[in-house]
Order: sequence, then C-alpha cells, then structure tokens
Amino acid sequence: MRRQAWVQQQRWLVSTGHFSHIDEHDRSKPAMVDVSSKGETRRRASAEATLWIERSLTKREENDLIDIVKNLEKVVQAAAINGALQTSRVIPFCHPLSPLSVEAAVHLDYITRRQLTISVEATTSGKTGVEMEALSGAAWAALTTAPLLPQPTNVGLIRLTHKSGGKSGSVDYDVAGNAVV
Repeated sequence: MRRQAWVQQQRWLVSTGHFSHIDEHDRSKPAMVDVSSKGETRRRASAEATLWIERSLTKREENDLIDIVKNLEKVVQAAAINGALQTSRVIPFCHPLSPLSVEAAVHLDYITRRQLTISVEATTSGKTGVEMEALSGAAWAALTTAPLLPQPTNVGLIRLTHKSGGKSGSVDYDVAGNAVV
C-alpha cells in the first residue's frame, strides 16, 4: 500500500506541475530543497549504466573482452566511489552527502558479448536520499570503463533501479523508469 501511495503522489506532482526543486514563490526559479526538518533515516539507492560495443568482435577479441571484464572490478569500484563522493560538487541542487558505502559490479552479457552493465549501490544515513550518488557512481564508472573496451563503445542507458528509506519507503523501477508496484 505504501508504494501505491508514493506512485499516486508522484503522478499528482507531475500532473499539477509541482516539482521539488522549484521556488514556491517564483516558479521560474530553481531552488534547493529544504531538508532541515526531516529526520535521518537509513537510505539506499541502486543504479546501473549500460555500455555497448558497437561492432562485431572477432573470436580473439571476445576472449580478450572476457579477460578484461574479469579485471575491471577494481577500476569500476574506484570510479563508482569517486563519482558518488563528487556528486554534490558537479550536480546543482544536490545536498552534500557522505555515502556510508558504495558497492559496484560489472557484468558482461555472455550471449551477445557486446553489452556490459555496471551496477552501483549507495547507502547512507541522512535526511535525503542517495539516488543521485548511485546514478553519478554508475555514470563515472561507465565513462571510466568505456575507453578500456574495444572501440567504438557507447555508454547507453543510465538509470535508477531501486531506492529505499525516507517517507516513500522502498521502490523498484523498471527500464522505462516507472515505479514497480
């Protein structure tokens, strides 16, 4: 029931033109959300980024790619942590947060051998969520990884997959960004 209420609230916000980062007195001005009255809760968010190798690979390149992916975990983890920690510096209206943990993983689609997915999970205790930190971590990890793969490689969809904590509770998102109830 909690998810349904959250989904209804989000639909109402969009339908009425009410967005969270707009000045309530001057709707033409962006504004920082005031979180001073919120209580601290445990917050978690997951995001993923997809990379596509845009050409067919030779058998040798496929084998090399499998070896590369095995060795990418530390690079992906470091890039995701760095991206999450830098979020409020590079994205306007993000509150400075200190994620308690950032975990990242890279997965190769072994059927096509041309698609990689980077998954990032950020966790903190705070007054606001870590969705942007998870998204930034996934984006930084994808941008760091792309030049290490056979070229041309494109970074594709970067999306939020889950968030929990705060008054909206736990919400999962499908590929289109819709809340899954």
